[in-house]
Amino acid sequence: MALPATFKQLGLILGVTLIILAAFMTEFSIDMILRFSKAYKSNSYSSVAGDAFGVFGRTISQVCIIVNNLGLLVVYLIIIGDVLAGTVTKGLSHHKGLMEEWFGQQWWWTSRSIWLLLTTCFVIAPLISFKRVDSLRYTSALSVGLAVVFVAITAGVAIVKLLEGTIKMPPLFPKVVDQASFWKLFTTIPVLVTAYICHHNVHPIENELTDPSQMKSIVKTSLMLCSSVYVATSFFGFLLFGEQTLDDVLANFDGDLGIPYSSLLDDVIRVSYGVHLMLVFPIVFYSLRLNVDGLLFPHAIPIGYDNKRFYSLTACLMGFIFLGANYVPSIWDAFQFTGATATISVGYIIPAAIALRFFLEFPVSFNGEYYEKTVVNSEYIEDNQEIDWIDEGEEEEEVAKIELGVVGKVWTDRNINANTLISLMQKIWKPKHGLEANCVGKNLFIFQFHHWKDKAFVMDSQPWHFDHHVIVLSDVEGNTRISDVQLYYIPF
Repeated sequence: MALPATFKQLGLILGVTLIILAAFMTEFSIDMILRFSKAYKSNSYSSVAGDAFGVFGRTISQVCIIVNNLGLLVVYLIIIGDVLAGTVTKGLSHHKGLMEEWFGQQWWWTSRSIWLLLTTCFVIAPLISFKRVDSLRYTSALSVGLAVVFVAITAGVAIVKLLEGTIKMPPLFPKVVDQASFWKLFTTIPVLVTAYICHHNVHPIENELTDPSQMKSIVKTSLMLCSSVYVATSFFGFLLFGEQTLDDVLANFDGDLGIPYSSLLDDVIRVSYGVHLMLVFPIVFYSLRLNVDGLLFPHAIPIGYDNKRFYSLTACLMGFIFLGANYVPSIWDAFQFTGATATISVGYIIPAAIALRFFLEFPVSFNGEYYEKTVVNSEYIEDNQEIDWIDEGEEEEEVAKIELGVVGKVWTDRNINANTLISLMQKIWKPKHGLEANCVGKNLFIFQFHHWKDKAFVMDSQPWHFDHHVIVLSDVEGNTRISDVQLYYIPF
């Protein structure tokens, strides 16, 4: 909702150009993250940063994601508050909210804090209580539809008024009259960058896809849709209100638009986008919770398997966001802080640093040769191929390594994400002497332990489950073919 205000600073041509440029830069940076995640066998944004730069890189990336997401969620809640209870601009002009328009003068139960509390408890809290991101697929689809409704109505009103000659064509270029006005142009960058930051959500979505190779096409489609909505929102919002465009353009829809049914259209626009933000809120919160948990409890089991940690962390984060929405003056202030620091780091600086580190370490990686040698999941081993438990070890270690190997299969027809399972089982099993795990077929894995006690603990503690599906484990013998391993029995 701050994008039309950026056009007020940049003008139409420069504004549209920067939105499109930001989309291309975002696609390229996400592609780098996905590429190097595959090479490093990482299943999260912070994990690939950690693989590139160690604990320091992982911690920095998590802190940046936390700051960015907290700021963004505070902005969402501020906008929701503006829609419901109104706002006061820097010029001390009051813009009415829906509650004041519908129920007249302000009462204690129409105040901003009360309605933010009600929205948090009865709308947002149930949505952020889901433990899987795919549980939000229907609300996400609905949120996209509501955003399109907002754009369509805004565009329609602006076009009608333009044809009637009641509004003028806004400036095409920025007005730079002195040094101060020049530097003011750069205040729009945090807003433009924040609009495209989704890097931290890519891995959680990819981990739940039955076919992770679809992720790149999903990213491209999403960016095309977002760019179209951003350009349309910015253009028609600025066209409609011109120099009177506020930092939160929704606050402009509290008066007469100069067309029939103006009051009704005002309400539809604000309600549709307010509900849109409520439905988008849990997607951003999901990533925030994962990264806070990873920062505070790096060696614990995944938060989705620990109800006490899940709900206590959810409540603490939501409480902090609620307080921020009540005390941060405006969304522009929040954007300036998070957008100029953590957001740019998450979107562009950290991906570029990972790419540079990768190229310095593996200078031949981009020609494809590197991936064929190192990425386990790029090609599956055929079912009739013999299991080779020997990496580059000596021949005398062959028997010991075979004895410490285990073949496992997840019994489900659904394709599971291999990286997620491997990461989860390593955290749950916690082998003191290390564990190597490779995916060698559909839901089929090889686990190589390095000490008999680690293997004995896993085999004796069966059955194990992944996402409510049983994992069948079996020992192997030398020169055993994968198709010959019996995976039909589990001890109870």
